[in-house]
Amino acid sequence: MLTITVGELKKILNVDIHVDDSVRITAASTDTRTISAGNLFIPLSGDHFNGHDYISAAIEKGAILALCSESESNRVEFQSIKNKLIIVPDAEKAYYKIMSYWRKQFTNLIVIGIGGSTGKTTTKELLRHICQVDGETIFTEYNNNTARGMCIVTNKITESTKYLVCEMGTDSFGEITEEAEIIQPDCGVCLSVGQTHASLLGGTIDGVAKAESELVQYLSDKKFIVLNQDDNYVHEMKNLVTSARLITIGKENTDVYPINSTMDIDGTKLDLSSLKNIQVKTYGDGNIYNIMAAVTLAKEVGIPDKNILKGLKNYTPIKGRMNIISLDKFTIIDDAYNANPQSMEQSLDVFSQLAGDKFKFAFLGDMRELGEHANESHQQLIEFIKKTKLDTLYYAGDYRALMYEKLGQYIKTFKSFPNIDTDDFDKISNKEEVEKIAEDIIANIPDSAWVLFKGSKGTGAWKVLEVVKEKMGIV
Repeated sequence: MLTITVGELKKILNVDIHVDDSVRITAASTDTRTISAGNLFIPLSGDHFNGHDYISAAIEKGAILALCSESESNRVEFQSIKNKLIIVPDAEKAYYKIMSYWRKQFTNLIVIGIGGSTGKTTTKELLRHICQVDGETIFTEYNNNTARGMCIVTNKITESTKYLVCEMGTDSFGEITEEAEIIQPDCGVCLSVGQTHASLLGGTIDGVAKAESELVQYLSDKKFIVLNQDDNYVHEMKNLVTSARLITIGKENTDVYPINSTMDIDGTKLDLSSLKNIQVKTYGDGNIYNIMAAVTLAKEVGIPDKNILKGLKNYTPIKGRMNIISLDKFTIIDDAYNANPQSMEQSLDVFSQLAGDKFKFAFLGDMRELGEHANESHQQLIEFIKKTKLDTLYYAGDYRALMYEKLGQYIKTFKSFPNIDTDDFDKISNKEEVEKIAEDIIANIPDSAWVLFKGSKGTGAWKVLEVVKEKMGIV
């Protein structure tokens, strides 16, 4: 937890602060609901909120000081607390500087960065389970794979922390570089480059590759970097590596590769060239790359094989990420967190393999933020769906008419919906609308069926699943 003196803070930010240099700040807080005496308040802002609105409340609750952006500093309500404000050009950028300084204080900490269009979260979860067997570990939680997320996790570092494992995301150029400057990873991996967020990165996959390569460039002269050589774009990133040790993973002709693997409802059993007898509750060929990455990173930072194997056995899929829910009458695969072409193909493939000859019911949604690749990717999705041989398909999104036109003749029951309850991505605001769809699904799932939920967050597929689970009493 961040603990610095006011004197240190002056040097970090190069500003005047009207509090004695010896006064110690006990933590950085961005939320007045959790603030306590001795904290530094950080006013963050978003599309629908401005943290500067809460500075006065933070001071009243015991914050010693608060950052304040120059553009907000002349508010009337701040006149009586001027001596408590640290005026900076940009409060959020100042937050990044403070946390970068805090990270630098821990020279023995092992920091691992995980990047790529797909597989980041699973690889992070696999690796953090391994690291937790070997020593005190902190890691990015939920979807905190932004610069703010790096600050949140950096704020948790203590003298006893051995590992910091960070998933690093991007939807703008320079974002991964900014994240890396906060956490300063010693090593890391780039897993893949796909169309995810292409619409925000120049509209093309080349733009995505450029953004994802920022982690490789940062690590180019650090300890080591792991690259997936089976991804054409990641393969080319090896040319960016200078003095760092390059370790390659892939299906063959790489430093680490799989020897054999099997998959069933209990997960994957796998032998790698570097480690045998792996058992882990993951599914699909795509996750073999995630396992290879996690194992390789763990071995390279010195974690013993027995701890790696134990950590992998401890892993359980997180909500919305290929999580299998076995019920008395049927089985649900919850892969509803998000969707892109790679994850859609893998999800449908795993679903088909595990369901076998059983009744297959899928609730799918569009893949968002694909830029100029959107039409092509949804045409490919049609082919993936055909191979799965679904009995019933419910589809939500802008491509529903195309899906019906191309798939209606192949699927016994097809129902389509506009994007569901898109007022808020993070909560169900139109419960009645979602409940009707959920009730219809429950009524039409036969015994022994397998059910898949998959779609980009904005289509609302995950909301339908949440209500289905609620109505069925699934925790």
